[in-house]
Amino acid sequence: MEKFSKFFAMASLIAVSSVGLFADEAYDVMKKSLNIETPNYSQSEILVDMIDKNGNVESTTVIMQYGRDTNDLIATIFDFKSPANVKNTRYLQSEKRGKMGDKYIYLPSLRTTRRVAATERQKSFMGFDYAYDDMSLRDVDADTHEMLDANETRKVGNTTYNCWSIKSTPKKKNDGGYSYRITHVDKNSYIPVFIEFFDKKKAPLKTWACTELRQSTSTIGKKYWIRWDNMMTNLQTGHSTRVHLNKQVLDVEQPDRLFTQNWLNTGKYRRSEEHTSELQS
Repeated sequence: MEKFSKFFAMASLIAVSSVGLFADEAYDVMKKSLNIETPNYSQSEILVDMIDKNGNVESTTVIMQYGRDTNDLIATIFDFKSPANVKNTRYLQSEKRGKMGDKYIYLPSLRTTRRVAATERQKSFMGFDYAYDDMSLRDVDADTHEMLDANETRKVGNTTYNCWSIKSTPKKKNDGGYSYRITHVDKNSYIPVFIEFFDKKKAPLKTWACTELRQSTSTIGKKYWIRWDNMMTNLQTGHSTRVHLNKQVLDVEQPDRLFTQNWLNTGKYRRSEEHTSELQS
């Protein structure tokens, strides 16, 4: 009887240890994914298609995007170019990597810049299927992480990836807008290529897919993994938003004053637009 007791005690210890190891591995993968090297500066022309449940494109929005990632501080500008009803709308997101940051939006109809409140961050961004916070890098320590599959094969777009499948659950109730997420991380690049979002009732809500992942070379010869084509789909409505990088240039320095509320208000001093002709298709 004592031998059986020792056996079951040892088996239980091994089981608990295995769970702990998988949890550590899941955390490490998510941490490395968050800290993937990105360009110090980026400039992109983005096409955003709104797609109805029947697959028809309802509208296309053209956005110029400017990014800066220096000293672990990330700033992103979206400058809306068309259609006419959103032209000159400008958006600034500034955050420390993985930490909740500040978000500001300039609305030309009101001629004012306002801060996006924390209570608004799970609302739709400009009518897209993306919420404001879907565009941020979430702090890996805000969630608990569980390895669901350490060797998953998943096809996304036209590419088949070998992935880790990881469930991330907020440590604080009602934090992040979802009950949990399942992230499928490509083992080669550490880039998430597919994410499943679950609502507060734990029902499937949305999926995000990186339908084209490219390795791009910057102006200084460095190579970066770039999500060239992405799709966010609302599973409960059937509506989708496709984001496609039409042109891009990496590691061309942008002026600091571009990433300010003052620039949002005026839209002036866009020295970076001198590099528009350099954008690569």
